[in-house]
Amino acid sequence: SKEKFSSSNEDKTTEMMKKVEWRLPSKEKFSSKFIRDSSLPDGVKVEANSRLVKRWRIQNNGVRAWDDDVVMKCFSGTLEPLSRFVRVPHIQPGEDADIQVEFQAPGVAGEYQSNWVLMHKGVAFGHIVWCRVEVVEAEKSAPQPKPSPHLYSSWFVGDVTVDDYAVIKTGTPIKKQWMMLNNGQHAWGNDIVLKCIHGNLPATVTSVSVPSLQPGQSGVIEANFTAPRQPGVYSSTWAMMHQDVPFGHIIWCRVNVRSGKRWQTPPRHYSSHLESDSLQDGSKVPA
Repeated sequence: SKEKFSSSNEDKTTEMMKKVEWRLPSKEKFSSKFIRDSSLPDGVKVEANSRLVKRWRIQNNGVRAWDDDVVMKCFSGTLEPLSRFVRVPHIQPGEDADIQVEFQAPGVAGEYQSNWVLMHKGVAFGHIVWCRVEVVEAEKSAPQPKPSPHLYSSWFVGDVTVDDYAVIKTGTPIKKQWMMLNNGQHAWGNDIVLKCIHGNLPATVTSVSVPSLQPGQSGVIEANFTAPRQPGVYSSTWAMMHQDVPFGHIIWCRVNVRSGKRWQTPPRHYSSHLESDSLQDGSKVPA
């Protein structure tokens, strides 16, 4: 989320520029370069009235180290920060670091943006960065797992690693972890496995062991993959099995493989958001 001040995008930044005294980010003593959004990618959906933490990865590409005279300032926007000035890390030329700003999401649904710029003694320099979010109403309570009448059953609690459509570099090893609940009547033993039932994402093995869980307990199940050499969207679908009979929620690993820099969504809190299908004793495995 950045704009470099140049003739090619001057029209888009004219209104922003009216609010700050500007210094061109070329060979000036103070300059900055936007590297990436470390959190809250552009347009991410957030719940109304929630606390937000935005981080940008910024490089000092000038010739002077940043000290206490360098700050980041909010100069326009509809998304109000908790503070309109924030301190920045003291980094040397060529180094990069995260700069963090906190917000309170508005209570009304809609699109909001907050625009920021680095300043040295009141003079702006480097790339403009922003936080742009879509505020949505708080979701209603998600369905909670209930004990199943079936002897063997499983409930998808959430992705521990690698969210759906995480961007992965070609050829990269992938460690996918799911949090699963035993909501059946029997404990899980050595005769319970998680098995790949279809997909085009290559798995290291197509059947993995699961934790020994009593009814009502949850645990992490892990499968390993390798991102293909050809960019594209890949998925691998898995089901819990008892003596080759599937049961419970279907789960998957779904990634967006690219040839550029590797990036994965960081681990998130467990969720009861269920896109999973469900299989019960004796169900047929999808083709």
